[in-house]
Amino acid sequence: MVFPFILLFVSWFVVKDWSSWRQYYPTILFTISVNLICSVLTYEHSLWHFHKALFIPNHTFIDFYMKFTSFPLLFFMYLSRYPYKSRWMMQTAYITLWAVLMSLSEGVFFILNFITYHNGWNFGWSVLFWLTMYPTLRLHHTRPLLGWLVFVLCAIFVIPYFHIPITQLK
Repeated sequence: MVFPFILLFVSWFVVKDWSSWRQYYPTILFTISVNLICSVLTYEHSLWHFHKALFIPNHTFIDFYMKFTSFPLLFFMYLSRYPYKSRWMMQTAYITLWAVLMSLSEGVFFILNFITYHNGWNFGWSVLFWLTMYPTLRLHHTRPLLGWLVFVLCAIFVIPYFHIPITQLK
């Protein structure tokens, strides 16, 4: 529960220009949409499970809490400082830094037993997810249709690989 307040405090110093939020809003909505789609597709076949934390009673509430508080702040910080005009090596280092930071924070949540993995998912898949998510955010920000294409291609891989039973959805 305190994590978004920490993020808000940190973002106060990280975000260059808060008035530019409209510039990043479509990509933040993209990430929320992608996360919601993933939640629906894996509702009966979870790849990870959030455990009760402080005042948040269950996985679904924690999942929504993160989608609508933590992730928008994180992705706003990421996009607002992205080195668009730098060379590809600097951009790669920036993406890698964010992926490592998210992987480390998820690793801490795993060690503290706030998250468990299921149905073939593991920490390695999470690291790969973050290494894919951050370049996709950048891609969506400048070329939205290509960002959606990357998501669809990832879904085409993930659904059969992890045996997500989409034919059994209501």
